[in-house]
Amino acid sequence: MHTQPKISTPLAVLLVLAVVLMAANLRAPIIALGPVVYFVQQDLGISASLMGLVTSLPVLCFALFSPLAPPLARRFGVDEVLIGALLLLLVGLGLRSLWLSAAGLLLGTVLLSMAIAMGNVLLPGVVKLNFPLRVGLMTGLFSAVMSLSAGLASGVAVPLAQRQGWPLALGVWAWVALPTLAVWLAVRFYRGRQTLRIPHSATAAPVPVRVWRSRLAWSISLFMGLQSLMYYTLASWLPAILIGKGITPTDAGWYGSILQWVGLPAVFAVTMLAEKMANQQPLALTMALFNFIGVLGIWWLPGGWMWLCVALVGVGAAGVFSLSLMFFNLRTDNAIEAARLSAMAQSVGYLVAAAGPLGAGILFDLTHSWHAPLTVLSLLLLLKCGFGWYSAQPLTLRQSQQNL
Repeated sequence: MHTQPKISTPLAVLLVLAVVLMAANLRAPIIALGPVVYFVQQDLGISASLMGLVTSLPVLCFALFSPLAPPLARRFGVDEVLIGALLLLLVGLGLRSLWLSAAGLLLGTVLLSMAIAMGNVLLPGVVKLNFPLRVGLMTGLFSAVMSLSAGLASGVAVPLAQRQGWPLALGVWAWVALPTLAVWLAVRFYRGRQTLRIPHSATAAPVPVRVWRSRLAWSISLFMGLQSLMYYTLASWLPAILIGKGITPTDAGWYGSILQWVGLPAVFAVTMLAEKMANQQPLALTMALFNFIGVLGIWWLPGGWMWLCVALVGVGAAGVFSLSLMFFNLRTDNAIEAARLSAMAQSVGYLVAAAGPLGAGILFDLTHSWHAPLTVLSLLLLLKCGFGWYSAQPLTLRQSQQNL
């Protein structure tokens, strides 16, 4: 039987810091682009459709490279893969900020997105392997840090772009990646010869769960995918939508911060409630409905109501995202199943999500209005309510398959 090395207190403290810092890198480099889209388009002469492609690249990369994370972690070790990902992230940030062209923007975004894909998949597994009795607390902690850093990225992007130029607004996040790399190197050094690996499925259960044949796994994947589609669509285009309502670019950027920050209490509340509730279906439906109602408000209500509409979307998005991460652990029986479900959900989910920013940009170019993109988004959010209800049923993947 495969066993993980015992964690000492100093290593546990280092790991908490490492998880928190890694979480700070998993959204901010991507979110920072949305508020400065106007500056980038003006400077580089990029159309809304091409800009939609750039903003869709992260989720496309998540879809393509997420399945590689578990086998890479088994082959080389979790710490080693995350260290390599952070190095790649730094290269991507540098390219995007220094090679000022459409090609530099595209290549830099691809590289940093590949790196973030590794962290997205492996961080829940790191929590389950190292903190099995504190899954809810640790999931809430790194989800909150992701929201906090993303909100900061959205809020400071426009002021930085106005004063120092958009390349600095995008590249400043290298100063977060550098200390994160240092801490993960310290974790790896502290472990010495004990390499943390995700065990092969043969060590976890006599009959491995086939996640790609599980209806519950597909529901969780689509639940997460539609959440990500909404999130990355609004992260990319919310400032432009709000500017169309007469809101200034700077204020529109800060609305992006509200979108991130209002969800911080929801992150902890949802993770703690989900861990204690026998049935998370009411919780999942409530969070999904918040998204739907908030997007309808952004679409139809005047500018004075935007703070409430954006807040509803932010609370719902944080709640749904936290539940999606919790489902990786609540719907599985061991770390291998959690990693497999995480890889599948993020691969399928982000492939679905990639259609959001790109599709919104194309629809806007075709119609010169945000009505068509917001109509499609609202209909998809209704579907998300159904997937949330099914995903939140109190069954593991194994139990779900046995009941068929």
